[in-house]
Amino acid sequence: MAFFGNSSAKTTILAFLAMTALYISAVMAQDSAMAPSPTMVTGDGFAFPVSGVLVSSSMLVALVALMFH
Repeated sequence: MAFFGNSSAKTTILAFLAMTALYISAVMAQDSAMAPSPTMVTGDGFAFPVSGVLVSSSMLVALVALMFH
């Protein structure tokens, strides 16, 4: 850091930098209106295109293969 001679110059420069930083980073308030709710989607919740038997048998085969490895 550069030498400024006395501490009052350092204090003045630091105060100026702090005030500049506060001025630049001013926070603006956002619009306080509530956002509208999304419309509800009606229908088949979470449709699973593959049957549970196929998934279960696949998991069972993978578990057996892992045990015999």
